[in-house]
Amino acid sequence: MPIVLVLTIVLIVVAWLVLHFKKSWSYWEKRGIKVPPVTFPFGHAQSYMMQKKSLHVMYQDFYNDHKAKKLKYGGFYFSTTPVLILVDLDLIKQVLVKDFASFTDRPMYVNEKADPLSGVTFNLKGQRWKDVRVKITESYTTDKMKMMFEGFGKHADELNEIMNGHACEKRPVDIKDVFARFTMDTIGTTGFGIDCNGLRNNESEFRKYAMKAFRRDLFGVFKDFLLKICPKLMFSLNVRFFPKDVSDFFIKLVGDIVKQRESNNITKKDLMQLLIELKNRTGEHDGTGMTINEMAAHAFGFFNAGFDTASTALTFCFYELSKSSHIQEALRNEIREVLKKHDFQITYNAITEMTYLDKCVSETLRMYPPTGILIRQCTKTYTFPGTNLTIEKGTQIRLPLLGIHYDPEHHPDPLKFDPERFSSENKSTRHPFAWMPFGEGPRNCLGMRFGLMQVKVALVAMLKDYKFSLSDKTKLPITFNTKNLTLRSEQDIWLNVEKC
Repeated sequence: MPIVLVLTIVLIVVAWLVLHFKKSWSYWEKRGIKVPPVTFPFGHAQSYMMQKKSLHVMYQDFYNDHKAKKLKYGGFYFSTTPVLILVDLDLIKQVLVKDFASFTDRPMYVNEKADPLSGVTFNLKGQRWKDVRVKITESYTTDKMKMMFEGFGKHADELNEIMNGHACEKRPVDIKDVFARFTMDTIGTTGFGIDCNGLRNNESEFRKYAMKAFRRDLFGVFKDFLLKICPKLMFSLNVRFFPKDVSDFFIKLVGDIVKQRESNNITKKDLMQLLIELKNRTGEHDGTGMTINEMAAHAFGFFNAGFDTASTALTFCFYELSKSSHIQEALRNEIREVLKKHDFQITYNAITEMTYLDKCVSETLRMYPPTGILIRQCTKTYTFPGTNLTIEKGTQIRLPLLGIHYDPEHHPDPLKFDPERFSSENKSTRHPFAWMPFGEGPRNCLGMRFGLMQVKVALVAMLKDYKFSLSDKTKLPITFNTKNLTLRSEQDIWLNVEKC
């Protein structure tokens, strides 16, 4: 090919790219919204895409900048994708609750044919989401939580044995690793009815594929970027968000469990049993039942909600308690007082009576909200009340939780771990949307109650017998992992354990 022709093609491509980016980056200005300077080709997302900041910190910085300028919202470009970031809590309330009908979806990649696990309830849109949500909600009632609670006991005992070994040998414990294995075991039991044996065997097959599902390298970040800016192209190319072997493992696991239970008339008190009942209620393929692939997606969604968020919440909670011995002691006293009334048994009712425990967990979730951001997509043209801002169908909305949760207007001295922020008196004086680690409104987190129960059981099981303090092995200050889509510490967190 002649060099002149090659150069001509290159120039045409470059010119098209320049025009495309220039047009894309004029979107907010045409609507009267000023934006900070952009960087080619990242827009405003360079710090995240280059893995210099976590996604959550990037949006927190944007929130802080706009809050300082007394702005209620701001335009943001995720490369060429225009995103509206809300700062004002009343506008956030409009999106999540009051005018939810205009913001029912999340702009998530869903391709159930090529990538079955992408069909988790969290990702689904429109009527499909509504239909599935109604079915799955039945799995998270109080009675179902009490039923699944029974699966926690064995793993709490194993956790106790591990801590006892560290206390006796005066060895610091990598709390991040231990709680990842604990939550994986509880999910295996209460979700799938299987023994993952993660606390004793760090190389189990379940753990191997589960961890692979969450692992993000530079290529994974780049793929996320493409899924956000050109989802239709990625859909047509049948690109996978989850690796094929991870999908195959979970689908086979669910299929084998269903086959074994139905062939041998086995029932268990776990999520899988509830999904089997949903599958068989009206049949698999008449539009109201569930297929094996759908069951696998929802079981995986249950695992996702219970594993990553619960293990990180536990890690950060113990990290903060290890730095605040007086708070840790106050919590330990409550735990022992309540357990004494329940014959020293960790029961569902005993956990619900521990009010200071709930405050400590709530404060942890304020400082370390698992998702760090909430995501919505406008489903029809909408004008925000009291403003001149009208957005089009398809516009993406970001709600920066980390920014809101660290805003001193809502949470004075936000860097301080203070469970009393969540006393009844203090909560009553705060805007109800100033704390929302699980979201708000009809699309809040389905697994919230289960995840909270996991966290509370582990806290009670540990603090009733052991004291924790920060080990010198922990590298400070704690920073957030720049690759993870959930809020996770970059460092391992090592604690000293002492029996009490």
